[in-house]
Amino acid sequence: MNFLQYDGQCFQRFINQLSQEFSDSINFLQLDNGSFHKNVDLKEFIIPIFPPPHSRELNPIESFLQQLKRELQWENFQNLQQLQQKVSEILLKTDELALASLTKWDYLIEAILSATS
Repeated sequence: MNFLQYDGQCFQRFINQLSQEFSDSINFLQLDNGSFHKNVDLKEFIIPIFPPPHSRELNPIESFLQQLKRELQWENFQNLQQLQQKVSEILLKTDELALASLTKWDYLIEAILSATS
């Protein structure tokens, strides 16, 4: 199995696993507009949220990944475990308010409110 492969089949497996793990709650899933995100069998308790087209700056994970990349840019890792350790350290020191601010975009709030009403 190629662990770097990310396509419709891989995403469907993720959705299936998410469905099993969190079947007793409603789950909002922030997705980009990739075609394989739209061609999966979403379960009734998974509500997709799509940002406006061509707006990477509005995608909270993109903002966070940019910050993460800045912190990792001059690091050299001998193996995947070292990288995982460094990412864990960064996540643990990241301020809770900074993480929460990633989800306060108007279109996210509107999508959640419309899905729950």
